[in-house]
Amino acid sequence: MSLFVGLALFFSYQAMEKDWKNGSLVRRIRSSVTELNTFVQSYIHYHEERPKRQFLVEYDSMTQLIAGIRLRNPEQQRLLDKIGLNSESMKDLFLRLVSNYEPSDPAGNAELLAKAEERLEGQLLIRSRDMDADASRLRSMVDDDIRRAQTRTFTLILFVVLFTTIPLTIVLIRTMKSITTSLSTLRKGTEVIGSGNLGHRIGMTTPDELGDLSDAVDHMTEQLQAVTVSKDELQQEVEERKRAEEEIKKLNDDLKHHVTQLEEANKELEAFSYSVSHDLRSPLRSIDGFSQALLEDYGGKLDGEGRDYLQRVRAGSQRMAQLIDDLLNLSRVARSEMSRVPVDLSKIAKDIANGLRKSDQERNVEFVISGGLTAQGDERLLRAAMENLFSNAWKFTSIHPRGRIEFGMARRDGQPVYFIKDDGVGFDMTYVGKLFGPFQRLHSPGDFPGTGIGLATVQRIIHRHGGRIWIEGAVEKGATVYFTL
Repeated sequence: MSLFVGLALFFSYQAMEKDWKNGSLVRRIRSSVTELNTFVQSYIHYHEERPKRQFLVEYDSMTQLIAGIRLRNPEQQRLLDKIGLNSESMKDLFLRLVSNYEPSDPAGNAELLAKAEERLEGQLLIRSRDMDADASRLRSMVDDDIRRAQTRTFTLILFVVLFTTIPLTIVLIRTMKSITTSLSTLRKGTEVIGSGNLGHRIGMTTPDELGDLSDAVDHMTEQLQAVTVSKDELQQEVEERKRAEEEIKKLNDDLKHHVTQLEEANKELEAFSYSVSHDLRSPLRSIDGFSQALLEDYGGKLDGEGRDYLQRVRAGSQRMAQLIDDLLNLSRVARSEMSRVPVDLSKIAKDIANGLRKSDQERNVEFVISGGLTAQGDERLLRAAMENLFSNAWKFTSIHPRGRIEFGMARRDGQPVYFIKDDGVGFDMTYVGKLFGPFQRLHSPGDFPGTGIGLATVQRIIHRHGGRIWIEGAVEKGATVYFTL
C-alpha cells in the first residue's frame, strides 16, 4: 500500500511539473500572439521598417516555441496546431501587405493597389483575432490542467499523513485499554479474595504475565478453600492462613512490581509519542517549506487561485503541527508529578500581563490585578493554567479598541474563588457545556486563532489540584472564568 501511494505521489508530481512547463510555454506563445498583433497594427498605421523587422523576429521565436511543445490533451494540441497554421498564414499575408506598400510603377493602377491593401489588412485582422482567441482558450485549458494536478498532488499528500497517523493511534489505544482492563480485573479479584470470599475466582486467560499472576491467585484460593476447619486441623488452618498471607504479600509485591513495569511502559509510550510527533512534524515541515518555495520561486507564474491553494496548504500544515504540540502538552499535564508549595498568584498574573503587553505594544488594554493572592499548589502547572486564561482574555478583547482584563478573588460559601474577567466578545451561555472539551471552539479559526486545547488543559490542571472551574459570559459583554483550588 505504501509503495502504491508513493508511486502515485511521484507520478502526480511529475505530471504537475510537466503541466507547469507546458503552462509556461503556452503563456509565452500567448504573449507572442499579442506582440504579433501589435506589430501588425503598428505597420498598418505607420508603414515603418521597425515593426516589420519586429514582426519577423517574433514570428520566428513563436514558431520555435510551437515546435518545441507537445500537449497530452488532443484538443489542446489541435488548438496549438491551429495557432501554428494561422501564424504561417498571417506571415504570408503580412509579407504580401509589405510588398504591396513598397514603391511601384507610377503608371500603375493606384485604386487597385488600395483595394488590395484594404483586403490584406482585413484578412490580417481576422487571422489576428482568431489566433488571439485560440491562444486565450489554450492558456485557460492548460491553467485548468495545472490546478487539477495541484489539487490531486495535495490530496495525495494529505492521504499519506492520515494513512500513517490513524492506524498508529488505534494500536496505542487498544494496547492501553487491554493493559488497563487486565489490571482492573486482577485488582478487583484480589480485593474480593482478601475480604474472605475464597470461592471467588479471577479467571483471567490472557497469555501474558498478568494471566500467570491470575492463575497463581486462583490456585492459592483453591488451596485455602480446601483447608478443613476441624479442631484438630485448626492450627494447620492458622498456619495455612499465615502462609496464605505471605503468599498474598508476595502477590502484592509482585503486583507492585508489575505496576512499576506499567509505569515504565507508560514512560516508554510517552517517549514513543514524542518520536511519533517528531516523525509527523518532519513531513509537515516539508509540506510547509516546499509550499513556501513554490510561492517564492513560482508565485509569479501562478494565478490567484493557485497561490490561494498553496496558502491553504501552508495554513493547514502549520495548524496540524500546532495541534500535535497542544496534544502533547495536554498529555504531560495529566501525567506530570505535582509539588505543592505556596504560590503567589498575583505575581504570576503581573508577569503574564507584562509579557502580553510586550508582545503587542500597540494594544490598549488595562490590566487590573489584585495583590497578595496566594494559594497552595504546583507553581509550574498553575502558571500554565493562568497563561492559557490570560491569553484567551487577551485574544478575545483584540477586536475592541480598548480592553480591560481583571484578576481577583471572591469568597463563596467561605471558600476563595479566583476569577479572570474580560470585556471581550463573550459567548452564548447555551454552549457553555462545550467550552472544556478538546477541539471544541465557539468561534471560527478565521476570527480568533487557536486549536481548542487550552481550556481542556486548564480544566485538567484545576482538577488535579482538587478544585473546579466554570465560565460565565454573554455575547459582546465579555466572559469571566472562575476556579477554586
